[in-house]
Amino acid sequence: MNKLLIIVLLLIANTINLNAQRYKPLESKGEIPKDFLQLSSEKYKQDAASLDSVATRKRRKDKDDFYLESNFIIDGLLKSGQVLFNDPVSEYINLIADTLLKDNPELRKELRFYTVKSPYVNAFATNQGMVFVNMGLVAQVENEAQLAYILCHEMVHYKERHAINSYVESMEISRAARRFQISYNDALLARSNYSKDLEIESDYQGLQTYLKSNYDPTTVEDAFFVLEFSHLPFDEVVYKREFLENQYMKLPENYYLEEVSQIESLDEYKDEYSTHPNCQERRDKLVPLLRTAETKGKSKYLVGEERFKAIQKIARNEMSRYYLNERQYGAALYNSFLLLEQDKNDLHAAKINLKALNYLVKYKNRESTYGVLRSYYYIQGESQQLYHVLSNISAEELNTLALSKAWEFHTKYPKNKVIKKVVNELAYELALYHNNDLGKYRKLVKETEKEPEPDTIVVEEKKLSKYDKIKKKIGREDYENDSTNVLYAFSDHLDDSAFVNNFSRMAKIAARDGDSSDYDALSWRDEFKRAQKQETKGLSLGIDKILMLYPRYYKVDNASGSQLRFQKTEDAQINFIDQIKTISDAAGLEVELLSPVNLGANETNKFNDYAALSEWVRERYDHSITLPNKTLPSTAEFTDSLIDVYGTRYLAVTRVISIKNNDNSKYIKACVCCLGGITAPLAVYYLVKPDVETIIEFNLLDLKTGEIIMEEYSSKSMKDYDYLVKSKLYDIFNQVHRSK
Repeated sequence: MNKLLIIVLLLIANTINLNAQRYKPLESKGEIPKDFLQLSSEKYKQDAASLDSVATRKRRKDKDDFYLESNFIIDGLLKSGQVLFNDPVSEYINLIADTLLKDNPELRKELRFYTVKSPYVNAFATNQGMVFVNMGLVAQVENEAQLAYILCHEMVHYKERHAINSYVESMEISRAARRFQISYNDALLARSNYSKDLEIESDYQGLQTYLKSNYDPTTVEDAFFVLEFSHLPFDEVVYKREFLENQYMKLPENYYLEEVSQIESLDEYKDEYSTHPNCQERRDKLVPLLRTAETKGKSKYLVGEERFKAIQKIARNEMSRYYLNERQYGAALYNSFLLLEQDKNDLHAAKINLKALNYLVKYKNRESTYGVLRSYYYIQGESQQLYHVLSNISAEELNTLALSKAWEFHTKYPKNKVIKKVVNELAYELALYHNNDLGKYRKLVKETEKEPEPDTIVVEEKKLSKYDKIKKKIGREDYENDSTNVLYAFSDHLDDSAFVNNFSRMAKIAARDGDSSDYDALSWRDEFKRAQKQETKGLSLGIDKILMLYPRYYKVDNASGSQLRFQKTEDAQINFIDQIKTISDAAGLEVELLSPVNLGANETNKFNDYAALSEWVRERYDHSITLPNKTLPSTAEFTDSLIDVYGTRYLAVTRVISIKNNDNSKYIKACVCCLGGITAPLAVYYLVKPDVETIIEFNLLDLKTGEIIMEEYSSKSMKDYDYLVKSKLYDIFNQVHRSK
């Protein structure tokens, strides 16, 4: 019986372990929707064809401008890799929409629901019938009914054409303000009042749709609480010290707040100039209707409670990854803390925890945490305690505790490559920045093992183990006056030969590299030589194939106020992609394009690959200012396989920016030249000189190491003629392909 019980427990443990190790970021499925494939210009023409011929010329112009801008801007979101379709979360949201609109099939056909890979609590509807729901909203709502009400609200925005009406009204207010000399604040107030009216209308009409369904009306009030406190994590759990500390190293009491700050509502502000009325006001307006609503036979779950819980679990896991990708390490750590509190065997949460600590250690060691760790002053609730600790802890203390924690997870998951890599990097960082070797750790532990003199021995002391003595020696009270207690963190690991050997190996690498931070990078001398060579002779990389990520082309008109010329940008984009194919063939370089612009409906795998690599690139560039050249983003474990899929480890990112400026100074220069007599011919030059600039950028990155191996930047005071772009691209491709 006991043996059977043991076998059952082992099977359960293995199942939990396997499920934890199977985590993979959400991906889109099925055919790519038309919204993602149709050109922005085509969408714009369809919308423009519906313009009301009876409307005044100005209103028609306003609507035409709205159709143009909104289609291109939304298209940018769709092609950013940040939007999911047919994934489990989007499917669930669509099922809720089916339930809500079962009696309104015409409206249901017009609406498409997508999920946005963002941790922020938000949802918005477009004039084109797309409703975008942020992952952060799904993670925060308490039940299915709350999400259903928010969807009802967004449906009204679409049905009543609030987006375009708001734009047109805003333009009317701007013209009236200029005509009648209305102050800026009064104009802003007028826009705000109009926008708030639309929100109230959406609340009220959305509730009518909601009440026709079988969803529980008693949850609607709480939906506004979700929005009101959306700045907080998905749960409020008291931070536990052992999340960072271990039994041998305790942090000083002054690292901890006696009391965390009080939670304040986001609504505690004057909403006079806001686009949205505050949540309390919105909630109060609906209370009379909710109090009289029928509750019999209503439910919080119509699609299903178990499915909601599964989807919410996915959303909360995804949020951790998004925080890492955005380098919000405090948020990533607290989110992983919450997940580990729910399940100690959650390997994904453990990896998020270690990755966040690893990156934060690197930024701390380089004394550059601005932008990656928010000040605890701005944090509310229980998570403030963690932010306070992270703000006060020294780089060495954090590095030491992080390495100890990483080794504990490595012992638990010895075959996990991600955890092993984090262990190596933390050991390297500790040896490189804090001159640490295990000698001083071992020496202090041995001192605690020394037996006291015979005349001082007491019976109780003889019963203490080695670690009991360590714990007694480093009691929290003693620690506050002892600057060497950081050295006790490895007390459990010093008898582990694997830990000792691994640390020694990384310490030797650190000693060899000196201050180059080169566990993964070139030394600064090599970097300087490479840059110098590229500037004079160009590179000879000897690469046969590269993967190119969505080549971008922008047409900007600064003369009209830094406006992007949408139609010209799209035309230039298409032409640019064709040029790349032609020029790469001429240079003998194989270039595989991974772009959402030229995908077929059945190429969803490529769309997912593009989305994954886009995340990789964004995070990699964010690290580039502070961290070593060979720094891999947190998503590397999910993109490594793409090296084999595409047969190359080299990823190219390129863009061309054509800028039309408005240089009024040329007239002054021309006048001065005319006054100078001999310099008069120069006046003609200044008058006919085009006020344009063409910028060409190209970066080549190594997916295996994170290294940026080629950076090309060219700026010319001339138009973006085809020959200029082609010649530059050919030169770049030639440097990439030719051998030394």
